[in-house]
Amino acid sequence: MKMGWEFEQKYGETDSTKVVKYYDLRFMTYAEAEFYLKSVFDVIKIYYNEFVVDLPKFKVGVFFAQQFTSRFEWCPGLGYKVESIELKLQSKMEIM
Repeated sequence: MKMGWEFEQKYGETDSTKVVKYYDLRFMTYAEAEFYLKSVFDVIKIYYNEFVVDLPKFKVGVFFAQQFTSRFEWCPGLGYKVESIELKLQSKMEIM
């Protein structure tokens, strides 16, 4: 597991007919996790069992955003970001 924060700032203009310049600030705290487990139980020439749990790396975060415009407007925001989470389970059993 890895935890941290990211800071992003951007300056731009809107695409509308009335152009407004803005400054955007974002601060995001996040957690990044991954997990892999393989369990093998082998009684030679009698029984074999294998179980695998695989959770590839994914990132989850909460951010606070603020926008300041050239018209002296302030727009705060709060949101979250979640990457796709894929859990793979595999099982194999053999009886000799």
